[in-house]
Amino acid sequence: MKFDYSQITQALIEEARAKEAELPLRNEQCRSLFFCHNRPTGKVLLLFHGFTAAPYQFARIAHALFQDGYNVLVPLLPGHGLAGRWNAQNPPPLPTSQGDYQDFAVRWLKRSRVLGRQLIVGGIGSGGTLATWLSLAYPSQIDRSLLLAPYWPDSQGTIDLFAQAQQQYYHWITPRKAIPLPCYSGFSQRSLELFFELGETVLSQASQGQSPPALLVTSESDRAIGNSLGQPFLERLHRCQSSIWHLKFNRVLDLAHATMMQLEENNYETQLIKLVKHFTRLDLEQAA
Repeated sequence: MKFDYSQITQALIEEARAKEAELPLRNEQCRSLFFCHNRPTGKVLLLFHGFTAAPYQFARIAHALFQDGYNVLVPLLPGHGLAGRWNAQNPPPLPTSQGDYQDFAVRWLKRSRVLGRQLIVGGIGSGGTLATWLSLAYPSQIDRSLLLAPYWPDSQGTIDLFAQAQQQYYHWITPRKAIPLPCYSGFSQRSLELFFELGETVLSQASQGQSPPALLVTSESDRAIGNSLGQPFLERLHRCQSSIWHLKFNRVLDLAHATMMQLEENNYETQLIKLVKHFTRLDLEQAA
């Protein structure tokens, strides 16, 4: 059967659009983002947004990478971006099983793979954790990974956040606008707890398998993660991949977790876009 790039791309986008058309989305910023050229590209990026958030987090960076000649996909994670009166009695329908996220990630890996010669997988927060799991589970199919402030079970900020959620439901955003936010303002304990379990799975993977080259970006002011990102994980990851770059923003910059990717344009996001562009263009053999 002849490979028809245009037909495959159109079918992929139309299927996602049709499914989302059946959902009561919070607003338009929750829809999956597809920046696809009319031909396969040298590189394609698959990006996973953060916990309780939506694809809007990667809107600017996805557009910038598209202008650089890449195909970029930012799918809406399962259970995210749905309209409703969510509260402790009726929490948002976030997944409560690792498998829901893992199956989703593998499905999009297969879809993304045919859109370019090299695949870069990335994510922010919990999306970064999911991207790490996918990169370790399918290292031969992923050329490099981009990990922005990922959650790890040994990150103190994540532990503190989980401790606060012991009341079964944690409310972490107070809406200030009449327009519904594209992200959820709270979540159930179990929906966060599964990322500890996924993090443990990743730690085990990093001890046993291989990993594609990776760029890890964190901030000392990130309260959601803590100022020491999973050192045991980094040590294990270095055992299976020497090409790991870790950029940590200094505390004096006061770069919080939410600022890493947000709706409003900010100088740090602009710098982050430049950094990601450099990483995607980097000649790994010369940089090693």
